[in-house]
Amino acid sequence: MTVAGSYLRVPKVRVLVRGLLFIIFYMLTSCAAAPQFHNNEFYLGLVDVNPSHKVSLFEKSLSNPNEFIRRAAAEELAILMAKGHSLSAETLTRVRNEARGFWADAFDIVSNGSREKILSFLLRYDLNTASFNEARSFILRECEEKKIFFSDFETAAIEGHYAIVRSRGSDALKFFRGFQTGSLQNPNEKKWTEQIPEIFIDYPHLINYLGRGFQNTQSSGNEGVTLLTGWETNLSRKAEANQFKDCRYRLLYSAGRVARARGGLKGEGITLFEKALALAPDKDQSDICIWNILDLALGESTDSFVKQLERYSSKFYKGSYFDDVLERALQKMTAAQDWGKIIRAFSLINKTNADVSKAAFAWLIVRVIEEGLLSDANKQLAAAAVNTAQADVTTYAQIAYNASGMIGIPSLYYRARSASLLDLPLIEFSKSNNTAVNAGNSSGSAPLPVAAQSAIMEFLHGFFRNGAAHLANPYIRANEKDLSAYELRSFAQAYADQDMHPQAMRLAGIYINRESYAKERRDLELMFPRPFLKLTEKYANEFKIAPPLLFGLIRAESAFQHAIISHAGAVGLTQLMPATAKEMSERLRRSGGPNYTNLSNGLDLTDPELNVHIGTFYFNYLMGLFDDPQLALMAYNGGMNRVRRWQRANPKLPADLIVETADIHETRDYARRLIGFAAVYKELYYTKR
Repeated sequence: MTVAGSYLRVPKVRVLVRGLLFIIFYMLTSCAAAPQFHNNEFYLGLVDVNPSHKVSLFEKSLSNPNEFIRRAAAEELAILMAKGHSLSAETLTRVRNEARGFWADAFDIVSNGSREKILSFLLRYDLNTASFNEARSFILRECEEKKIFFSDFETAAIEGHYAIVRSRGSDALKFFRGFQTGSLQNPNEKKWTEQIPEIFIDYPHLINYLGRGFQNTQSSGNEGVTLLTGWETNLSRKAEANQFKDCRYRLLYSAGRVARARGGLKGEGITLFEKALALAPDKDQSDICIWNILDLALGESTDSFVKQLERYSSKFYKGSYFDDVLERALQKMTAAQDWGKIIRAFSLINKTNADVSKAAFAWLIVRVIEEGLLSDANKQLAAAAVNTAQADVTTYAQIAYNASGMIGIPSLYYRARSASLLDLPLIEFSKSNNTAVNAGNSSGSAPLPVAAQSAIMEFLHGFFRNGAAHLANPYIRANEKDLSAYELRSFAQAYADQDMHPQAMRLAGIYINRESYAKERRDLELMFPRPFLKLTEKYANEFKIAPPLLFGLIRAESAFQHAIISHAGAVGLTQLMPATAKEMSERLRRSGGPNYTNLSNGLDLTDPELNVHIGTFYFNYLMGLFDDPQLALMAYNGGMNRVRRWQRANPKLPADLIVETADIHETRDYARRLIGFAAVYKELYYTKR
């Protein structure tokens, strides 16, 4: 099953509609006992495995009064046709009439398209869905039948483009080498042309794709940087150089990315991104260039990083874009215990909208003040950074609290810590009537017309009413930007009702922070559910682990999917590695617990009861070794030996600051995230009101 997001999205229409009308509609259409569909052939076709049955069911769906069902059915029939299943002439005509997006383009090109239109289709779309790949194959077969051929350069562009879209960078470079030519003197010695080929001017994104090909091919050396900068230099010398500003930007940016991938070319990479920044077409691209400059500078030293931060922090457009590089800088500075540099970086970040990073730096300054780790000079720096007479814990904690107000996973830890210190609420729920407030869409514009709401909501909720909820996700993703927060909440609830918690949590995380949305307790309950309640509380209490922390661990490890197996081989709710589970089950048996290894079906780690029992025992074992929940969490994620190494490297630091020194991002993030999760679970379910 596939989805063409390009034509199943709802168009945005600014028409005022009262939120109450939608509520009435939803109450009428969400009753499971009385579905409102005229039929359910489309959903039956999705789950049916027999191609001929699928064709028949989708053909019937073309008569459905719901336009979204008709379009989706048309796409499925187009895919079946492309795979070789025959459709009647009448059905094919109806499919063409209903098709949207790239399938509509494909049918139009096959009927009356020129060679140029075909080339544009093959180079314009950056999709790697099964549906698009079938449309692409459909067109290429038509080209073969009609004897439409492409030049060597065009073929190189087509195949290189397709390889990049499919994440095959090294293969892409092999195809792009089709642009190399031999000289008259030595036709076998292939070289790149000195001037950029015209097709890269016509389709500028091919420049980025060529750059990605070089990035993913280690053996290419400096070839990519030399080629891309040479092409840019030649374009800049043309009289009409300003007409090629976008291409020049892409050439410099791509050259910078290649230099960055080479590792040893940090200085050259910074220079290239600085040149690209001067040509950046918009603020988003400016952010991308600045991020790369900061990342390369951090690779040199934290001194270099701070110097670049001084130059560019005032130019941040979307502060959140820089959170990852700022977090890595904070780790390096904390590991070096360079508190003055952290304060300096904070003073720069504090003037931006990089809220998660602002909260992180502010909270770390809180902790080093509390621990008495600042010199007199650094105390003065800390005071000056927030315009206070002295380095004040409360001021910095308030900054961390205010900056982490969004209910986002990265900021929960700082919100929880600062809220506890300041005795402020972790989560503030609206006291207003959420129904009317939340009927609008994400952009703050008026909600969609009732007719459009009815059609799309009927279509999407049909997956849940017809046993196809497991197939709904791509269709919801294709429309979620145009659906209101309240509409997304209805799908989060529908997923939760079917114990599909990862999908419910994802949707709740999207809509809960939308502008003008008034958060309710139920929203957080969807984001932080408690499946397997009895057994989780049972073993948490048995091993004296706080239930909120154990729920946070299971949420982070498996999103409550009891049969999930990771790429590394970890299994089940608490994601136990088989060897670890075997060792812990033996320890559990010797301590008087059940003998799980003696079961007839072996150690079945997909069994919720067994998995949670052994996983909780294991976490309790780590708590006994490290006597701190965050260090135990780091050991659970990254291994005991690594935690001991971090402890030895920082013997005078408290556990939470040792976390900040860990040189493995996944592990330090894990320890922070789970403390934040635990705080939310405690607030929602284990705090008396």
